[in-house]
Amino acid sequence: MLVVYALGGLCNKLRVVFSYNQYAKILNKKLVIIWSKSEQCTGLFLDYFEPVENVLFLESNKDKLKIDYTSHDELSDYPSNYSELKLLPSILEKIKEKINILERNYISFHIRRTDHVDYAKNIGKYVDDNFFIDFIEKNLQDKNLFIATDNKDTYDLFKSKYKKNVKFDYYNTIINKTRHTTLEESIIDIYVCVYSSKFTGTTYSSFSMFIDVLRNSNQYTIENLFK
Repeated sequence: MLVVYALGGLCNKLRVVFSYNQYAKILNKKLVIIWSKSEQCTGLFLDYFEPVENVLFLESNKDKLKIDYTSHDELSDYPSNYSELKLLPSILEKIKEKINILERNYISFHIRRTDHVDYAKNIGKYVDDNFFIDFIEKNLQDKNLFIATDNKDTYDLFKSKYKKNVKFDYYNTIINKTRHTTLEESIIDIYVCVYSSKFTGTTYSSFSMFIDVLRNSNQYTIENLFK
């Protein structure tokens, strides 16, 4: 077995799973992922995704297995391959429902504000609201607008500015100081963004990076989703 403790939020953990699984297959070993709930990731993989061949998910290391790696990132020589990442049908149906309400004709953006602002400013990667307004003004035209954000105040600000194009109110959940949405809501946001005609995200956010990776795979199109 290859035993890996996955750290960080949802998208960090997903990178670990689908990078180290590439490595485990080369070694001809079973991959064991310890995926614990935390403030950054409040749910378990199998609550939202189908099982992955060759991967065993554990919520804790109660059996005191020898941990080979502890990581929040992929291996440099084994980029994550998400071809085996499959949503549970119940989650997929919720995504389809939202996309239909958006009339299958929308742009999207991810703006991370709650737990990312100070960090982004410290490393010189912060972008203000005007960056996203410029994106919307250039691409909205006759389309609807989907907003993915971890902050209700930010959502409401953009919804008030583009109320004719925004079809949803903010999720009615405040989980904790660093997350205003449930993990399920975050996953739905990811995939609605993936299927949009245009997308922009928050610099240096693993959430936005993950959306870009899926979008660039050419697997996720509206046509494929509804066929």
